Amino acid sequence: MIDSEHALALAPGKLSMLVTDLDGTLLPHGRGFNDRDLRVLKELGQKGIRRVIATGRNLLSVHQALAPDFPVDHVVFSSGAGILDWREQRLIFHAGMDAAKAANVSHVLDQRRWNHMIHRRVPHNHWFWYRGFTREASDFFQRLRRYRGYARIRPQAAGGIDVSISQFVVIIPPLERRLLRLRCVLGGRCQLIRATSPLDQQSMWIEIMPAGVSKATAVIELCRRMGIPLAATVGLGNDYNDLDMLRCVGYAAVTADAPGFMRREFSVVRSGKKGILGAFLHRIGGWERSAQAQ
Repeated sequence: MIDSEHALALAPGKLSMLVTDLDGTLLPHGRGFNDRDLRVLKELGQKGIRRVIATGRNLLSVHQALAPDFPVDHVVFSSGAGILDWREQRLIFHAGMDAAKAANVSHVLDQRRWNHMIHRRVPHNHWFWYRGFTREASDFFQRLRRYRGYARIRPQAAGGIDVSISQFVVIIPPLERRLLRLRCVLGGRCQLIRATSPLDQQSMWIEIMPAGVSKATAVIELCRRMGIPLAATVGLGNDYNDLDMLRCVGYAAVTADAPGFMRREFSVVRSGKKGILGAFLHRIGGWERSAQAQ
């Protein structure tokens, strides 16, 4: 059972949806799920509160991490490229980039000679093409080795891929100036999402998505379908790719190892014996009392 100090946070009619990132948040790096967090998720479900995981993982990788009976209602995957109804295992939303725009992005990346991968459209986006130019200090080739069974060399010509795709993943050293340069060139035509590599926890991954696709827009779409106001949602994350999602929900917090600017913008929760969700629910109680007073 959830401690009595969290009872207010779980009172019916106050909180309608909890959204949490997966890797580094609900699922600590190098460890398994906390049993306490699983119990909290089950009780949230019993109280009719929607439970959503929003992750950068593709659908195949999600299924490798979550058991079929994992206590969650929906999974936003590939940073918003798709939404899965977890209980029914049914894809309810997916987005893609057309071949012409993909060819344009490929040309931009080729000009800069940046290592990148091009993922097929959801739900098959664990398959990808790749182009490796340099062996610079990133985990591009580590990721390539890990998923070599799903990788194909990209055709030399930028227009050699004539099908729609889900996203590009550029993998480079953590150099802010490169991200800023790319935003200047593609920012008006695509959604650029920065993430810290889940493999070496250092490399910068830049996901280039169709315009308007992100964790935040997927959460907004779920709320629209369910008739849930954003003010009745809360979110928990730990990295750059959670930022837009955290800013769109009613209340948000980050883990203690989140980037410094995120720890300054949002409340910080620390996982202990009670798990990260137990600590987060304590914060939610304070948020609800504040919202009630307004």
